[in-house]
Amino acid sequence: EDMGDDPVLASTMGVQNLKKVAPQLPAWTAKDGEDYGDLAELYNDMVGMFARYVGHVVTNIGGMYENLKASDQEGWVYEPVPAAKQRESMEFLRREVLTSPTWLNDPETLRRIEHAGAVDRVRRFQERVVGWLLNPGRMQRLIETEAIHGRGAYTLINFMDDLKEGIFGSLGSSRAVDTYGRNLQRVYLERLEYLMQNDPATPGRSNFRWHDPVDISQSDIRAVVRGQLRDLQEETLSAAGITTDRMTQMHYTDISERIEALLDNNSGE
Repeated sequence: EDMGDDPVLASTMGVQNLKKVAPQLPAWTAKDGEDYGDLAELYNDMVGMFARYVGHVVTNIGGMYENLKASDQEGWVYEPVPAAKQRESMEFLRREVLTSPTWLNDPETLRRIEHAGAVDRVRRFQERVVGWLLNPGRMQRLIETEAIHGRGAYTLINFMDDLKEGIFGSLGSSRAVDTYGRNLQRVYLERLEYLMQNDPATPGRSNFRWHDPVDISQSDIRAVVRGQLRDLQEETLSAAGITTDRMTQMHYTDISERIEALLDNNSGE
């Protein structure tokens, strides 16, 4: 696969093609007298390809271009991805990932290859992407880029606001949040909880080239996360009183109470 010089454009086109392919899988793999093993294999390959497209776009957030240069050549070796490109990348992620990719769950395919697990597969996929995004090294690079390049940078607060809006966009309305949306919102909350309660100063495994160890207690990350949690606690409490959907009301109440307990337990840090 050649992603070219614009991973957002290339991934957008790639995902569009996958959405066209997905409904055709049962017909393309059907063979008289044989089971659905080929269908299952091709479906899993498609999910893996989708993950690769998304991963290419994620690298733009807090990303750096590496320009191989000799010392007699002008220009920087390491150059931050422009803020406009990072915003474009977040819009792609909001459209294709944070708006749950239910096109993966075509019953014409799923009911031929498995009896359960489709909803949790989407949750696990979104969990992986949220973990990629809310990686301390990525967050610290956003802080550093703002510190070095100043105005015009895509800041950590910009990123966190965009991410929260993409996940909790229904706050302030009476609209119901479906199962996929509730799962994603819990994934987000649990990742913020991890950032509040753990110190990932020791680097772990990463799918990306640069994995920078960060002492969260000595950065702005925890302060920004705490601020996001405070805002979200108030917003979900208010939303619980607006929605007319009982499940959504219980969900928002649960989110609000979990955040309150989390902030109480971490008030001294």
